[in-house]
Amino acid sequence: MSLNQQFNFHSKFNLLFFIYFSFPVIKALSPRDLLINEDKAKKALKIDESQPDTIIQIKLMDDRNILVRANEKHKISDLRTYIITYV
Repeated sequence: MSLNQQFNFHSKFNLLFFIYFSFPVIKALSPRDLLINEDKAKKALKIDESQPDTIIQIKLMDDRNILVRANEKHKISDLRTYIITYV
């Protein structure tokens, strides 16, 4: 089931909504490591530029916020993989 089917996205609009995941933070990463991990996570998500997309804000347990650009075809499991790669 895609995000579009689960949340009734409209392809004309970007939608900002909040998902709260409670992943434990294993260690504090340096800003450089965070940028490297963010880049890896973005590559793993594989955004299709020709398809409608949306921005999803995810609040982590340590009060950090992650903004994820995703296509409407992405699943919650894709977002979970993004978070695990990022953190």
